[in-house]
Amino acid sequence: MKAKSKPIAVILIRSGSRGLVDKNIKPLAGKPLVFYTIEVALASKLFSDIWVSSDSLAYLELCRQAYPEIRCVHRPKELALSTTSSLETLRDFLQPFEEDQVFVNLQVTSPLREVEHLIESYQLYCQSGADHLISCVKADKSRSLFLQLEESTFIRPPQVSKHYARQKEPVYYYPNGSIWISRKDLYLRDETFYTDKTVAYEMPKLYSYDIDDALDFEVVEILLHHHHLGESNPRRKS
Repeated sequence: MKAKSKPIAVILIRSGSRGLVDKNIKPLAGKPLVFYTIEVALASKLFSDIWVSSDSLAYLELCRQAYPEIRCVHRPKELALSTTSSLETLRDFLQPFEEDQVFVNLQVTSPLREVEHLIESYQLYCQSGADHLISCVKADKSRSLFLQLEESTFIRPPQVSKHYARQKEPVYYYPNGSIWISRKDLYLRDETFYTDKTVAYEMPKLYSYDIDDALDFEVVEILLHHHHLGESNPRRKS
């Protein structure tokens, strides 16, 4: 899908979290989690504007103080519940924009993406003729071997042949949550990123970690230090 103008970045953060309190601003290697996403968006120079949307005025002020060049928008509490869908939040956010506005939704809990991933995914979106793009990572486990547990904790056996061989399995991918690209009119028409006109942008496993709990924070912090991730990004603040 060719864009007529530069895309905007959309960073959605809410203050509530059923798992970790204030997860989106929790320090990761000494810096609030949301800062990693803001910084890579700024460093990419890809966007006309970088928007942070939150139900928390404190969160928005934290981001605005650190990065005065971004734009912040406050959204009502009813659009920041644990049951609120991304569709509801994006529909509300996109209202003021032109119908052909391309947007890149950047998930805060995916802090390891690099500038090259933003640029490459956007180029793929523009060149592919797709309506939507999602970033994905190769699955390292065959879904044929997934188990379901009955209430008694006995397993429901997987439907696999006795002669199962992993090498003969098709390759599967799953969304890593890092990058979602669409255009306002197309997204609101389909009400999803998942259609038969969605293209996938594959990312390496190293950059695909999604933070959900305290253990994820520990793992990602180790990866940041061990692999020196983001050190080439001039916008990184220590």
